[in-house]
Amino acid sequence: MKKWFYFVVTCGFLLGASTTQAQIKTWPLVNLFFKNQFDRAGSHHGRWVFLTDAVGDKEQMTTKGRYKHGYMVGKWKTFSADKKLRKLEICRLDGGKNILETLEFHPNGQVHKKGIAVLDRTGKTPRFFLKDEWVYYQPNGDLDKKVVFEDGWGVQTTYADGTVNHTPPPPKPQVLKLGEKLGGGKYRSGTKMMRKGEEVILIEYHENGDSTVRVMPKKVN
Repeated sequence: MKKWFYFVVTCGFLLGASTTQAQIKTWPLVNLFFKNQFDRAGSHHGRWVFLTDAVGDKEQMTTKGRYKHGYMVGKWKTFSADKKLRKLEICRLDGGKNILETLEFHPNGQVHKKGIAVLDRTGKTPRFFLKDEWVYYQPNGDLDKKVVFEDGWGVQTTYADGTVNHTPPPPKPQVLKLGEKLGGGKYRSGTKMMRKGEEVILIEYHENGDSTVRVMPKKVN
C-alpha cells in the first residue's frame, strides 16, 4: 500500500513539474535563456537567431536580436560567415512602428551606409521603408552619396562631387472601389504583388471590398 502511495505521489510531482516548466518557457524571464520563442499570442518574443542561405553572390548571414511581443527591441546584429559584423540596428518602438537606426558595413569593415528605417505594422500589411537622410560610403571610406527618402522613396541624391539629382515625390496610393480592377486577372482577398512596366505594385484588399494600390519604392544600393 505504501509503495502504491509513493508511486502516485511521485507521478503527480513529475507531472506538475513538467507542466510548470512548459508554462515557464512562455514567460519573458526565461526567454533570456531560451532562443526562438513565441508569446501566448503567437508573436516572436525574447532572443532570436536567424540564419540566411547564401544565394548567388550574397553571403550567408546570421542575425541575432531580441523581440518584445513581435517587435524588434534593443541591439540587433548581423554577422557574415567569417563572423564579421555587417549590420547593427538599434531598435525602438513608436506606436505600432519599429524605428531602426541602421549601420551597415562593407566586407572590409568600412561603413557602407547609415540611416533610419521603419517597419510599420499599423496597417493590414507590414511595410518596411527608409526615411530621412541616408549616407553611403565607398569601400575605402570615402563619401559616395547622400539620399533623402520620403516614405521609402529616394527623392534627392547628393553625390560626393556636389551633384544633386531630384526625383518626383512618391505617388499617392490609389483606392479602387468594389468591382474595379487594375490591369487584367482576378484578384483574391488579402494582398497581391504585380509588376506594371518597371514598377512593382502592392494591392491590399479591405473587408469592405475596396482595395489600395501602392507603387513600391525602388531599392537604393
